[in-house]
Amino acid sequence: MTIETVSSTYTNSYQTNITDTTQDISNIDSQEFMTILLAQLQNQNPLDPVDDTEFMAQIAQMNSLQELSSIKQKIGALVTRNDALYASNLIGKTVKAETENGEEIEGVVTETFTELDECYLTIGDFTVALASVLGIIEAPETQQA
Repeated sequence: MTIETVSSTYTNSYQTNITDTTQDISNIDSQEFMTILLAQLQNQNPLDPVDDTEFMAQIAQMNSLQELSSIKQKIGALVTRNDALYASNLIGKTVKAETENGEEIEGVVTETFTELDECYLTIGDFTVALASVLGIIEAPETQQA
C-alpha cells in the first residue's frame, strides 16, 4: 500500500511547513508586520472588508509584542547589572569554582569583568564564569589576645 506512504510523507511535509511558518512569524519585527498589514489592506475584497475590530486587535497585538520585547531587553540588562554587582562583592574573598574543563579551583577573587552579558571572575591564573562559583569560603576568625 504505497498510498499510505505517500499520505504519510505529505502529512509530515505539511506539518513541517506549518512549524517553519509559525517560527518565522514569531520572529517578525514591527516594520515587517506593518508591511504585511498594509498588503492585507490593499488586497482585501472591497465587498468584504476587514472588520475594524479585527484590524484594531492586530495593531494591539503588535503593540503588546513590542512592549514585551522591550521588557525582555530591560530585564536582561537588569540581570547583567545584578550579576556584575554580586561579582564585585566577591573581590577579596576566597571562592571555590569550576573551570571550563571541570577542574575545581580555590582562591581569592582579584578581578571581575563582564563580557557579552556574562560576568567572569579572575582567581589566580584562572578566569571562570560567575555561574561556575561553587561556594564562598569564609576566612578563619583570628583570635585576639
